[in-house]
Amino acid sequence: MREEIRHKLVEEITDWRHRGLIDDELASILDKRYQDPGRFLHIILKWLSLFAILLLGGAVVALVGLMVKDDPIIFLLFLLAVTMVTWIIGKSLVIAPEQKYAFTGSILITLSLVGLFASLSGFMLTGDFASSSKNIGYIYLISITVASLAAFFTAYKYHLRWPLILALLLFFHGLGNWHSYGGHGNYFLNIKDAKLTAVLALMVIAVGWWHQNRLEEKQLSKHNGFGHIILMFGLIYLNIPLWILSLTRDDLLWVLVFTGAAIAQIVVGGILKDSRFTGFGVVFLGISMYTRFFEHFWDRMSAALFFFAAGIVAMILGFYFEKLANKNMGHNDEPG
Repeated sequence: MREEIRHKLVEEITDWRHRGLIDDELASILDKRYQDPGRFLHIILKWLSLFAILLLGGAVVALVGLMVKDDPIIFLLFLLAVTMVTWIIGKSLVIAPEQKYAFTGSILITLSLVGLFASLSGFMLTGDFASSSKNIGYIYLISITVASLAAFFTAYKYHLRWPLILALLLFFHGLGNWHSYGGHGNYFLNIKDAKLTAVLALMVIAVGWWHQNRLEEKQLSKHNGFGHIILMFGLIYLNIPLWILSLTRDDLLWVLVFTGAAIAQIVVGGILKDSRFTGFGVVFLGISMYTRFFEHFWDRMSAALFFFAAGIVAMILGFYFEKLANKNMGHNDEPG
């Protein structure tokens, strides 16, 4: 049984139990049938791996920024050599027949790809090409494109999800999205072309759905879960740019586009019976309504009254969506 189907069944069993549709005894029997005994440990391992990749990857990029000022060529050659060795070690762990440390191998390969991006950027920043501030953007684009293509190739060659996640991050950030730390706990998100990002995200969503529901059934059966990851990234990078575009004061068009996109995702999720579309739609519809509420009433009401009213509105919306979900479930249970 596919992992996604197993997880979906476990979620449905938990939901039925909370709604009182099945008793504890039946729920326990079904849990034993579909629950993965190592699922909790797998979740912990996955999140620890994510933090490890983010922290170590950030350290690699930061080292380039620090060392490139002193003796750049020697340091960058050393970093490139370490990157290649890390990739080779990770590959050997991934393709080993016993597969004892495949997860660790996947992390090492992903870190080596981060090192590749840092190395390429460092080499180009030390050359004459970087003398013009205008060329810095091209250096960034070239480095991130090469690293993204290498990550995509590695992910599909060895059936690895972590390099795919890195490839998608590099792909979207290469389009003109980047973030930076501003100090004192502040982070800045800048989207150079939010409209282009949203359009490309729509294409990525279509590719992800086609990948999961068509390709993974036959041609790419060994790439199970790739379509889900691609689809999720598409939904993230569709909604966030539209939300940012809607933050422009007195621009009703983008407010309507953002709200309409959220409602459309709820509708699509209902048609396809896909909770991912529905979930993103509900969350960002709530964000849209909260943002409009904040813009119009924050300066006109006291903080206590504002949060009280926001809480009441949230409860009403939650009750409405729960009632709608119960109605749809009851409709689906009818014979015929």
